Amino acid sequence: MCEDNPADTFADSGSSSASQSSDPIKTFPIQALVTSPLSTYKSKAPLDIKIAAADPLMAYLHSNAVRLADVEVLVSTLHWNYNDMNKLATNIGLFHSRGAINADQLEGILTYIFTHDDPHFSLFARTTTQIERFKLAHEAYIATHMSAKLHQKLIQQEKTRRIAQKKAEREAAHRRQTIPAKWRKSEVGLLPTGCASIADIITELDGMNWTQAMKIVKAADTDASGLRKPRKLRGKQVPERHVEEIDRSWAQTRLHNGPGLENRARPKVKLPCGEADAREVRTVNGMDSVVKMKGGKNGVWRQSKVTEQVLLAREGKGIVIRLRPAA
Repeated sequence: MCEDNPADTFADSGSSSASQSSDPIKTFPIQALVTSPLSTYKSKAPLDIKIAAADPLMAYLHSNAVRLADVEVLVSTLHWNYNDMNKLATNIGLFHSRGAINADQLEGILTYIFTHDDPHFSLFARTTTQIERFKLAHEAYIATHMSAKLHQKLIQQEKTRRIAQKKAEREAAHRRQTIPAKWRKSEVGLLPTGCASIADIITELDGMNWTQAMKIVKAADTDASGLRKPRKLRGKQVPERHVEEIDRSWAQTRLHNGPGLENRARPKVKLPCGEADAREVRTVNGMDSVVKMKGGKNGVWRQSKVTEQVLLAREGKGIVIRLRPAA
């Protein structure tokens, strides 16, 4: 018998097979459906009678998901019949893709088929092939269905956009009729892009009618002439005009009143010239005596380097560096 086409199976609009696949398996045992074709297969009846005897079993496998007990009966009795086993493999692949056979049930079914299959594992290979085939077909069907829904959604969004655009155009035309004719005439000047007159600016850019525009113009003229009364303060609100009258001198930077800081002139820094300070660094042995000079000044021996005896000496005060007092 021919196999089921997965595309036709998923696209079928009949609710009988879909509803039966989601319902639990019928209560009558599958053993009764196997007994009749099994006895006919063993007899010498014509081929058409043997095929007709298997029709109830084929109809059952076409519309009902098998369970592990059904697989055990079918494989143990009809494992030698190619058509029946092929229909069983198709049933497992189809209803697993639809969710009627979950992963745990599928694992038990495949384990039993693998352990009770022929030496070439033909039924196991056909079953896994059908599972993969119907899985891909189901994914393609879902993708096509989602694409159709997305297309319908885009069409609806475009329709809604056009309706909103037409509504906005009607409202703009209605506002335009409220504007005097002299402002609706085209003018040559610096106008925004897409606007040919003052009326286009009011209706399309600002979205106002003539009455609303005149209120804004009148309010602007009143502010410019200073005729508008000042608003009363409410709570902590402070108008801008009142803020300008506040003394902001506290925010300006200023010098402290300490000595020497009131003068803003830049300070004058003077450094002594090199000739005025003739003091030089001199080295002298700490063990040597300092020569007293006239005038109460001390004289030191000028040396360009320290002697080896001073550096290697273990005792003594070390090297003394003195500065000659300024003249």
